[in-house]
Amino acid sequence: MKEDMYMPALWAGLASGFLSGFPLFSLGNCLCCLWIVGGGVLASYLYQRRRGDRISSADGMMVGAMAGLVSSLLATVLDMVFAYWSRDLILKILEAYGAEASPLLNYQSYFTPRGFASTLLIRIVIFSLFASIGGALGAAAFKPKAYGHN
Repeated sequence: MKEDMYMPALWAGLASGFLSGFPLFSLGNCLCCLWIVGGGVLASYLYQRRRGDRISSADGMMVGAMAGLVSSLLATVLDMVFAYWSRDLILKILEAYGAEASPLLNYQSYFTPRGFASTLLIRIVIFSLFASIGGALGAAAFKPKAYGHN
């Protein structure tokens, strides 16, 4: 693993993790994991700009997978925070109208260390896979500009 991959992977992972974990924006992942693949493409683009020359597909996949790791962690944390906030809001709305809460709103197992770990593990696998595909696509799509040539 090359040390100059860390910053592009971090920035791309933060961007795709935010979009994947924030409500409403996360719906973009319903379109073939749009934000995750896009995070991989962004990571390979940033890495290629940092290096100044063309990167291989293997490098694109590696930096994309690293972005997927960062993205999975951020998206899981954001998802848990928003699920907790929305659960309380939904319960308050139901109480205000005198309706009974559904058993589906019982998120107790989701907020345990085991629930967090299982959700994170599944996301690490899926996000890293799709982000590495995006990294390979980005490595193939972007070429650095040749300065001094018309």
